[in-house]
Amino acid sequence: MEVGWGLFTALCITRRVIRDQITWVAERSPDIKTDLPPNHRLGGISGGPLIGLFETQGHLSQHVLSGIISQAHQELENVVARRADFICDDGSIVEPQRGV
Repeated sequence: MEVGWGLFTALCITRRVIRDQITWVAERSPDIKTDLPPNHRLGGISGGPLIGLFETQGHLSQHVLSGIISQAHQELENVVARRADFICDDGSIVEPQRGV
């Protein structure tokens, strides 16, 4: 039993963006070198930021707060974040309206 305090980073491609959520799954391929072992315990990352890396037409890269992590499933290696545009100035999260 060991507790590790520190920054967790992973570079992944978003799997799906829907109304209020962004999801990604760790890519597993022999061609992709990763420090993230299979079925790594992701508990404790909820509430952390999901930062998106975007490139402008002029090829300028920028990091943007895209969401706040709300779920991380070890078995599925699936991370779910609430989209940042649903976060209010006071930090509360607005529930999306049906049909929106």
